[in-house]
Amino acid sequence: MAALFALHLMFALGLLWFHRELTPDIYAMVLDENVSRTFDEVALGIGLGLLPLFWVPWRLSHPSEVFAYLLFLAVYLPFCTVGLQSIAVPSATLLPYIVLCGLTIISLFMLAKVPSRPIVRRGLSINQLALGVALLSGGIIVLSAATIGFDLAPRALEDVYDLRLIRREQFAAGGFVLVVLGYLLSPMNLVLGPTLVRIGLTSGRLYLLLVGAVVTYLSYQITGQKDALGACFIVIVATFAWGGTRDGQFAFATWRIVAMFLGFLVIAPIYDAWQDDPGRQLSQLTVSRLFIIPGMLGAYWVEFFSLNPHGYYAGGGALGLLFGRDEVYGIPLSRMIGLVYGGNEESNANVNMFAEGYAQAGLLGVVVASVVAIVAFRIVDRVTLDRDSKLVLPLCVPLAFNVTNGHIFGLILTAGLWLFVVLIYFMPAQRDVR
Repeated sequence: MAALFALHLMFALGLLWFHRELTPDIYAMVLDENVSRTFDEVALGIGLGLLPLFWVPWRLSHPSEVFAYLLFLAVYLPFCTVGLQSIAVPSATLLPYIVLCGLTIISLFMLAKVPSRPIVRRGLSINQLALGVALLSGGIIVLSAATIGFDLAPRALEDVYDLRLIRREQFAAGGFVLVVLGYLLSPMNLVLGPTLVRIGLTSGRLYLLLVGAVVTYLSYQITGQKDALGACFIVIVATFAWGGTRDGQFAFATWRIVAMFLGFLVIAPIYDAWQDDPGRQLSQLTVSRLFIIPGMLGAYWVEFFSLNPHGYYAGGGALGLLFGRDEVYGIPLSRMIGLVYGGNEESNANVNMFAEGYAQAGLLGVVVASVVAIVAFRIVDRVTLDRDSKLVLPLCVPLAFNVTNGHIFGLILTAGLWLFVVLIYFMPAQRDVR
């Protein structure tokens, strides 16, 4: 426990150093000089940020533990460190929000230890499951080609924003087919492609690995979302860098996860300095994207909606059917934050499920998001009992990172948690995976 605490303390201090010393260079910005925290406030933030560690297990063996740990490492701890240094809201005002987020994470860890009975069902063979995933992926690709079209030529990373604008206009036109397609493309990015890649690696079927790579590439070409590439990459990294088998049970070691990201904190700035890179690209793509910017954005959202009207779930998507389409600010909340804090209405400043919940309905919204998340993740735990954890746990990671940068309803309905549960339901039992 002492070693785990020491690693996370170094990580928290590293985030504070990185934010203060490197963020202005990376994003050509000046930190707000009006934000001045006393030593006691900084120490309190670090202390609150590390508090859930008393419930963090040494090994993550349940999906809910994976979701909880990444919420802790990529949302809660950055908010308590970097976030508090980014806004002028008094620390005492933020305490109820911090406490609710921390209690949610602690509850997930505690509930993961509560025994539950597996759902009785007859799983498919691994070949049948892979065939079903491949056919569904192929159907989505064909539907995309027939409705919105896409180019097979490799797409440069700098062109993806133009494609996203085109896709936004296409889906805004509406129509039943486009609505259905919209709810299938993100799951193809985060669930279907990674599932084929993971089955290929687990079973040693290299042709499935190739099919998964093709699905991933086409997902990127269709949507312009780098999530498709990142999801497969993180599944592979999580399998080999975070995981290990003990007593026949595959699990993630928490010390390996935090040690890897602590390594990024050290190596990325050194590499950028060695390359004399003024934009610090490696630091930006790793530490900034995963921890610094989410911590700052979470704080911006909480600050803005502490002083301004909440969104009350109005807008597009399925929730808009229940709460109305008329948005409070006339634009999505994420673009409102992008406009206020970034000066660009087209900047889509997505944020984690806690800050999104706060933006929608204040502390009540955080409670709603937390309850929905706890129920959803416990359902995933129950469905995955007696399934091969070496196959299941890595597939949770892209979805877990999604909820660190999006709301819980989006994870369930849009990102594809529902499809992940369906696939796991039909997955063969652990003894039958081979």
